[in-house]
Amino acid sequence: MHIDDEPIIAQCPLEHNKNTKMCYLSYEKLIINTGRIHSFELDHILQIDFKRKLLLLPLISGGVLAPLALIALLNDLFHIWVMLILFMSGALLIYYGFEGRNTLSIKTNLKECDFFINSASQNLQAFVRFTFKIKREQGDPKYFLVTDLVPNEKHLRIIDSADGIELSETIPKKEGQGIFIVEPLRSGLQVIYKKNLSGEIAPYLIGSIDLKNLTPFHQNDR
Repeated sequence: MHIDDEPIIAQCPLEHNKNTKMCYLSYEKLIINTGRIHSFELDHILQIDFKRKLLLLPLISGGVLAPLALIALLNDLFHIWVMLILFMSGALLIYYGFEGRNTLSIKTNLKECDFFINSASQNLQAFVRFTFKIKREQGDPKYFLVTDLVPNEKHLRIIDSADGIELSETIPKKEGQGIFIVEPLRSGLQVIYKKNLSGEIAPYLIGSIDLKNLTPFHQNDR
């Protein structure tokens, strides 16, 4: 799959359960499709945040409408019910503007772009983390798998493939256990992000894995 002439390695809906607005990732670019293509060079991205933004148009409209309606209401210039409805409408616009909307904000060294979302879904949070992993490692992202197995054993099989085995995104500090480097894109292994027992979003390795697809890691490799 190619978007904007870029081979796509990961994708995620911008809004939960909606495929009309999508995020795409290649090794070089982050691409947001909202009906219009927005392309960001990974090297130029400084920050990706989930924010709550004020809505200026409702704030300005309500800020003008509510005081004028209140003045007219207090001076009995027009029909009282019409002014009361206009005042309440202005107050609601102000509230809506202050309540704001959730956004995915992408900051580069040239500009900052905000994309409205309903909420920061787990999938979208995982996609952002994966994006920075690709950006940081400039290629196939690496994870670490800690097991009781040693590198000379032939196969590692996940007993419950539906739940998978949790991976570490940083070098484990545990001693006396088998530690393997997992490079999912190179080896064709499936990694998904979901909540772990601590309630945090973490990567999990899914399926049946042959150890030849994993690279043994030794503590002196740090």
